[in-house]
Amino acid sequence: MLDPDEDGALGAWLEEVQAQDAAWDGVPRSPAETLAYGERPEQVVDLWVPASGAGGPLVISLHGGYFEAEFDRSLHVPIVRRLLAEGFSVANVEYRRIGSGGGPEESVADVHAAVDAVAERLAPPAIAVFGHSAGGYLCGALAAHPRVDLVVPLAAVSDPAGAARAGWDEGSIARWIAAGAVRHPEGYEVPTLGAQPRTGTEHLVVHGVADTVVGVEQSRALVEARLRAGDRARLVELEGEGHYGFLDPREAAFGALREGLLRWRDAVDGEAARTVPHEQ
Repeated sequence: MLDPDEDGALGAWLEEVQAQDAAWDGVPRSPAETLAYGERPEQVVDLWVPASGAGGPLVISLHGGYFEAEFDRSLHVPIVRRLLAEGFSVANVEYRRIGSGGGPEESVADVHAAVDAVAERLAPPAIAVFGHSAGGYLCGALAAHPRVDLVVPLAAVSDPAGAARAGWDEGSIARWIAAGAVRHPEGYEVPTLGAQPRTGTEHLVVHGVADTVVGVEQSRALVEARLRAGDRARLVELEGEGHYGFLDPREAAFGALREGLLRWRDAVDGEAARTVPHEQ
């Protein structure tokens, strides 16, 4: 789908997506458990577990919304439920944002702590993380986490300072960066995802070519940088797709995420089957 021309149209579309999800009863409408990974009310993660149990690979979801507190993890509930229907266990993470005590250090620290807490709670054999927009930055920041096997940044703000300079953020990303600069006034910078050294984690980067909110050139630069660093990285460019289709399970953009995760799970399951000792 193409990006709505006005904020009002975007809001109406998001409400329609939520309404469609509320009417769908394919899986439970509430998570199996909400796990706290810190003392702040934002430091929680909803655990969605399929009827078959939580023994398989785990998917972690990081929502976007310009790092603003008004946008929360409920944005991802429609797509989390569709992944649940595919048999995935999904952890839908909340984290500190602008207006709830969050800046770059807090947001990044929170998602790392969330991964640690969920990994300890569920002990999955493998973990994939996807994040949309601002959540895509946090997703990429988890690439070096020792428990993470795959990161899937979706329309990611991989260069926050560049996005702010381009005017895509209407000032929100600049305020998020400024929250860190208050504590580090001398030469403070938020690194691009491409600046990381080799992480050893696979990157599947997905971006709509018609994105008017975060330009596809950010993902192109990210993949080039990850390849130079020695990581496995692949860019999927979606023709005719804008920024928001990832949030709607009926859209082709979400389908790209779904297919990528299904292929990853098949590979994980295949590797596990090859490493199980044969009975003599």
